[in-house]
Amino acid sequence: MVLNAQSRSVSVIVPIVAALLAFGTIGVLRPGLISADLSLSILVPVVLTAAVATSLAALRAALRTTGPSRVYWGTAVPGTALSATTVVGFLLDWPGWATWGVPRVAAVVLVGGAMVLLCRAVARDPREAALLLLDGWLVAASVFVVCWSAVTATGSPFAAAPDSGHAALYWIPADLLVAALAAGSAIRTGNHARGPMLLSSLTTLLAVAVDTVWALTGDAKLGAVLWIVQTLTLSGSTVVGRLDVWGHQTPADDVPPPRRFPQWIVVPGLIAAVVLREDDVVVAAAVSLVLALAVELALSSRQNHRLWRTLRSQAQQLDQLLSESRDAIVHVDARGFVRFVNEAVSDVLGFSAVEVLGRSGLSLVHPSDRVRVIKEIARLGIAEGRGGRISGRFQHADGTWRSLEATVTRRCGGEPGYTLSARDVSERVTMENELRRLAGTDALTSLLNRPAFLALLDGRLREGPATVLFVDLDGFKAVNDMDGHAAGDRLLREVADTLRRELRGPDVAARLGGDEFAVLLGTDQLDEARAVADRLVQRLRRMPSDPARRTAASVGVATGKDVTAETLLGDADLAMYEAKGRGGRRQVVFEPYKRQRVTERARMRDALERACAGEGLLLDMQPIVAMADSAWVGFEALARWQDGPHRREPHEFLPVAEESGLIDLIGRWVMHRSLAWLARWPDPTSGLSVNVAGSQLTTPGFGDWVHQQLAGHGIAADRLTLEISERTALGDLQRATAVLQPLRSLGVRIALDDFGTGFSSLGHLADLPVDELKIDRRFVTGLGRRPQDDALVRAVCLLARDLGLRVVAEGVETAAQTYTLLEHGCELGQGFRFHRPTSIADLVAPARPSPPVQRLTGRSGVRPA
Repeated sequence: MVLNAQSRSVSVIVPIVAALLAFGTIGVLRPGLISADLSLSILVPVVLTAAVATSLAALRAALRTTGPSRVYWGTAVPGTALSATTVVGFLLDWPGWATWGVPRVAAVVLVGGAMVLLCRAVARDPREAALLLLDGWLVAASVFVVCWSAVTATGSPFAAAPDSGHAALYWIPADLLVAALAAGSAIRTGNHARGPMLLSSLTTLLAVAVDTVWALTGDAKLGAVLWIVQTLTLSGSTVVGRLDVWGHQTPADDVPPPRRFPQWIVVPGLIAAVVLREDDVVVAAAVSLVLALAVELALSSRQNHRLWRTLRSQAQQLDQLLSESRDAIVHVDARGFVRFVNEAVSDVLGFSAVEVLGRSGLSLVHPSDRVRVIKEIARLGIAEGRGGRISGRFQHADGTWRSLEATVTRRCGGEPGYTLSARDVSERVTMENELRRLAGTDALTSLLNRPAFLALLDGRLREGPATVLFVDLDGFKAVNDMDGHAAGDRLLREVADTLRRELRGPDVAARLGGDEFAVLLGTDQLDEARAVADRLVQRLRRMPSDPARRTAASVGVATGKDVTAETLLGDADLAMYEAKGRGGRRQVVFEPYKRQRVTERARMRDALERACAGEGLLLDMQPIVAMADSAWVGFEALARWQDGPHRREPHEFLPVAEESGLIDLIGRWVMHRSLAWLARWPDPTSGLSVNVAGSQLTTPGFGDWVHQQLAGHGIAADRLTLEISERTALGDLQRATAVLQPLRSLGVRIALDDFGTGFSSLGHLADLPVDELKIDRRFVTGLGRRPQDDALVRAVCLLARDLGLRVVAEGVETAAQTYTLLEHGCELGQGFRFHRPTSIADLVAPARPSPPVQRLTGRSGVRPA
């Protein structure tokens, strides 16, 4: 078992004290017992053994330490040996110079020097050294008076014959001085060296007792036994702890005042002096005690007065700091009751200091914050002196709640508890909350913005399923274009107000951007969600209040769980686009297959982008023929895409290309490859038709680029026909005319593709720079079966003849369709009846020359071959 320093001190001091008590009791009751029973043959070896053991212990302690500590223990080794020489020499009747002479002088010098060294370590200035010596003198002199009185009372020979005093009597003053230094140093030593220092002090006090008993009794055996106890005490001081009073020195300003011996320590000595008041030695010692006590009281009074002034000055400074502090300084005990508070609490909480004292600090904390504050303080108070910050809402005298931030420190000394330095941060907290609100709010409508809505949706999805409505206004762009953005902003605010009115408590609305809104419903039941969506569609149909500017909304509904917020919102977005595709003003519920379709379109978009940069695009040609004799008069360029193992038709990938912005690249590629192929075709009179998307017409410099391509390939302008859809041409008539008219002036022909499918106004047709109409295949297919298709084709042919336009029929597959078209006046056609679309690498010109037919050039539509 390993003992700590305190346990070792007890294990050493208890036997020593017990031995001293036993020895004193025997000395009082049977003064001659020890001298009568002890033999020199036994006593001398015991003295030598004790001396050797103590010297070895001191040597071991010296080797384990450094610096002044090594010097102290090093002097104890020869000091013990010299002291043992004195004892043994006296027991064996050696000459005086060999006992009380040289050895004793050397021992006192060595031990006295060690004590002076200790005093220098623990005394910081001369006044402190004087107090140290006085404290020690009170102890040493008291011990001397008690010992002297006890021995005298038991019948000391010296009491009867003072002239027969022993030589030890003359060494008592030196012993007292050394003991005074040791005792004063011991009480001033820190806790790290208190154990060994007290035992060292006890050793010097025992030296006083030894010499006193020896001097009064003249009994060598009695003195030798006491010396053995003294030596073993010194030996014990080496094992209770490290004597290192020098290793823990700190600046004087950082060290608290030293401990002092209680002055009642002199009471036993003074009592003994009163009992033996006729003994001159006792009286002299008592006088020295009184004088020392008086001097110490005077010095202590001055020191206390100086300390009082220092403390008063510090207290005044502290009071001034506390009164001037804008922070409320609060001390609470371990139970949370306020024990101190400065005046600044009135500025922070409106209460006076008297009103707060004695109250429970938690009674001022907002009920919703109490549990959290208790946990934070408990976490901060794990170790003494550890601190941190807490925050919460505290009650103000006016009944409101103020946001406070406090630095909390656990009190290390005195009454257990905590110290709080609190300040009012209500304005900062309000500003932070407002900034957070603004960061998550749409500035125009005051609804949640997209990031805040997604964060809220993420939190709802972590708890379970959630339902989202995606709301997009129909016709909102027209409101901005016709009435201005201010009107559009007013409409958006009115939509936000409508959403607030129509939604229930747990529902949350947000503006995602532009005219897009989202609603997070408080229910995950699809029927309830559809009912809410229908109600919103009906309400938004009546907005704004002006019927002339009234718009509507398309709503997508999506319900899901175990998905991300972005995914669920994207599902609702897909459903909303399907609602728009169905004409708008309705709600549509998302179904999983729609996500698969979107995923496939995304894959196609990425693959198509790679194809545009490589060799994935292909080009087919389909001949345009004179149906009367099947002679080839021109070709239509048709783009194809080799998507892995699939050869995709234009209707499969061109919508994806238009959505992704790749249509312009594809259109330019088709134009360039087609003209390059036409330049190599053996019939220099054949024409070429190329489809042009609406986005190509809006590309700056499109007309100049077409002109450059014609010139670069050496193709006459009247051999090129640009096909535009009816929707593209009439969707923005002015822009289409501005782009196409310069090309037409160069000789490029313009064809209106899929005529009859766009419900165009015939009045606009006369304004377009058009040379050709192409009848859509759906009307050609119904010839002979649907009277309305016959009527429409006949009307188109008559209209074209009257306007001087050529007509080309698409999708001709039967002889009956050919006959009917010729009967209605349509002479040109293309379709499977004549030739399928074929790769430009495989297309071969007819073997026989074509008879004279209409060529696919010219303005009138009929020209000699």
